[in-house]
Amino acid sequence: MKIFLLLLVLSSYSFSSFGEGKGADYADRFISYIKKYNDLHEKCFNMVPKGHGNEVLANTVQCIWRKDQVLLKKTNLIPILYETAYNRYKSLFDLAKNIDYQISIRPSHKKTVRLLLEYHKNARDIRGDGFDSMKYDLMNYLKRKY
Repeated sequence: MKIFLLLLVLSSYSFSSFGEGKGADYADRFISYIKKYNDLHEKCFNMVPKGHGNEVLANTVQCIWRKDQVLLKKTNLIPILYETAYNRYKSLFDLAKNIDYQISIRPSHKKTVRLLLEYHKNARDIRGDGFDSMKYDLMNYLKRKY
């Protein structure tokens, strides 16, 4: 959570160098996007059916991606951030498919827990790297445009 707040502060500061109206507007949209994106994980996880044979993690990631695209459109960031968002989704989906497969082999409870912890750690890193890339893409967009 501390890293997330630091990202928000740095984003606001960095974008303000583009002028009060221009950079601040993009910073507000980007911060709004990040907050709403983080809410998608719990919403989608609760929506996806659970049980043996279900690819719960992969289906959750697909749900997030569908909602993420809508969120990018609503915040009017899709022309700038779509490619980076897709790359994040692809990395998360590949990770989820791999972990879902390993869990489908019916490992011990201890190994299943370890796999899920591994997934959550790696997914957190992928999301963090994705937000960093998005910030970089948005900064470059503003430099080119303004």
